[in-house]
Amino acid sequence: MGTGDAARASEAASPSPVPVAEVGAAPAESELRAQIGSMGWRQGAVLPADKSIFQAVRMAPFAQFDSLPESRFWLILASQDCDVVCNSLAVEPAVEVLVAFPIAREEERHRQLRHPRELHLTLEGPDGARQPVSLHIRNRGMLDRRLLTKHRPHVDLRIPSSVIDQVSAFLGKRYERVAYPDAFEERFDRGKKALIAVFEKYAGDLQDILLVVRPFEEVGQHGSYTLTVYAVVHDHVADGPSPAYNTLKQEIAAAIRKPLRKLDGIDLEKVTVCGRDEITLREFGRMMPLAYAAG
Repeated sequence: MGTGDAARASEAASPSPVPVAEVGAAPAESELRAQIGSMGWRQGAVLPADKSIFQAVRMAPFAQFDSLPESRFWLILASQDCDVVCNSLAVEPAVEVLVAFPIAREEERHRQLRHPRELHLTLEGPDGARQPVSLHIRNRGMLDRRLLTKHRPHVDLRIPSSVIDQVSAFLGKRYERVAYPDAFEERFDRGKKALIAVFEKYAGDLQDILLVVRPFEEVGQHGSYTLTVYAVVHDHVADGPSPAYNTLKQEIAAAIRKPLRKLDGIDLEKVTVCGRDEITLREFGRMMPLAYAAG
């Protein structure tokens, strides 16, 4: 399929945006802030599963799906409150939304902004219902802000106030994060796959894998990097019986060392398996999560 054919196929598979004229007239700009505010819209609100809203969302070009089957996911309002209720449509014509897919449970490596591309959190309902969801940086779009004057947020689901800040931080961190040197990422590609396999094998024990890379700059073809790995276990593991914990530490450390010793241009200095409380603040400041490496 040629480039033109692929583009036409993508357009055919994607929902047609609702024409601006069909959205309807908005209130006078002097009333816009009050009307949107009275509807209860703010950052982190869950949009209702209304066909007119889903048809009006203009998804990013590289979203990971072609259509918006509203029964399979939710839309989260990602824009800051001041942009949501801005009086001027010329200044802020649209709000940004993130697609939230349901998942069975939150995975530790995707919680608390540990991953640069995927965030797991849990939506809550007034009756105590809880629904874990996954947000991906590519799955987002823009929604004509006038629609917020015609609909109220989802009544049965919301993002807890304690994690709303993670929505904006998730978007900002994507561009503010420090990246590993390109040369390190290229050499570490096989190593990362191996570490992910270790993390998945010990998913009930590990909560993070952190790396320290030196030097943190590009090296020439004949230069090398020194790598230190910290495999951080959950508190209940670190606080468990010492003999079992010591055996587990030896197993995890051995599983990490084996593939990393084979990487060209990377010297494995040390592998430490420990609880988070065993890492000093100074040490933690030099570490980056495994998710920030290549891939």
